[in-house]
Amino acid sequence: FPPRRRGGLRGLDEILRGIAELWRKNPEEVRKAAEQNIDMLKTFYVTEKSVQIASYNIVVETFDVLASSFDSLYGGFGSAPKFPMPVYLEFLHAFSVFDRNPSAAKMASLTLEHMARGGIYDQLVGGFFRYSTDRVWLIPHFEKMLYDNALLAKVYLQNYLLTGRKLFEQIAVETLDWMISELGGPEGGFFSAVDADTIEGEGAFYLWRREDVYRCLDEETARFACRAFGITDAGNFEHGKNVLTFKLDVEQLAAENGIEVTEALQKLNVIKSRLAEARRQRPKPAVDDKIIAAWNGMA
Repeated sequence: FPPRRRGGLRGLDEILRGIAELWRKNPEEVRKAAEQNIDMLKTFYVTEKSVQIASYNIVVETFDVLASSFDSLYGGFGSAPKFPMPVYLEFLHAFSVFDRNPSAAKMASLTLEHMARGGIYDQLVGGFFRYSTDRVWLIPHFEKMLYDNALLAKVYLQNYLLTGRKLFEQIAVETLDWMISELGGPEGGFFSAVDADTIEGEGAFYLWRREDVYRCLDEETARFACRAFGITDAGNFEHGKNVLTFKLDVEQLAAENGIEVTEALQKLNVIKSRLAEARRQRPKPAVDDKIIAAWNGMA
C-alpha cells in the first residue's frame, strides 16, 4: 500500500488507523482474526518432511506441463493476459542443457523473441512492462517492476549464451541500463517499480501518434521511425495512438531503405534518443521508491 491514499488505493496511514480503532473497540476479535489467518497460512506453507527422494521424472513432468500450455505461435504460456514468467523460461534453459532437449530452448527463444519485439518491451529505453493484456505481447499493463526486469535480464543473457543471438544480448544490456538509470537509488539499491498511471491516464507516457513522431524528427527520419516501430495513423491502441513495437529485422529495414546495416543501426539509435528525450518532457509516472531486499537480491 502507498503511504497515503493514491488513486483508488487506500494509504497505509488509513489502514493502520482503522486497525488501531478496531483494537481499541474489540481486541479479542482482532486476536481471533489473527489466529484464523495464521491457521490458514499454515495450511498453505507447512508440510511434513518426506522420506522419499524426488525422482527425475518430476522434472520431465514439469517440462510436459509447460509444453502443453505453450503458445507455439507467439510464445509464452496460455492465452491473454500473458505474463513473462521468467522462472519458467529459466527452467526451460536448464532442461535443454541437462536433458539435451533442443525443443525446450526453442520454446524459450520464441517467447523471448516475441516479447523483445512487442509492446511489452519499452522500445526506446529498455525495460519490460508487467504483463501483456493480449496473446501477442502487444498492449501491456504499463507498470514496470524491478523483479520482472531483474529476472528477465538474466534469462535473456542465458539465452544469448545458449544461442549466440545478439538481439538477446542487446535486450539484456538495455534492460540493465534502464534499471540503473530509472530505478537506481542515490544511496545504493534499486527502487521497486514505476507506476502505470500519469495525470493523463494509464500508459499515456509511452504512447505515440504519428504526428508526434513527425514533430520530433525530419520527414525522412520520421518515415523510417514509423516503419521501424510500427506507427500508423490508425494506431494499435485507443484514439489513434501507438504502442511501439519492433517487428522487422534491422537487415530488412536497411534493405528497404537502400542503406547498410551499420547506417540503419545508427539511424535507429538517433531516433530512439530523440524520441526518448521528447517523451521525458511529458508528465512522468511515479516511481515507487521502496527498497525491497528480496527484489534487490534478484537485481
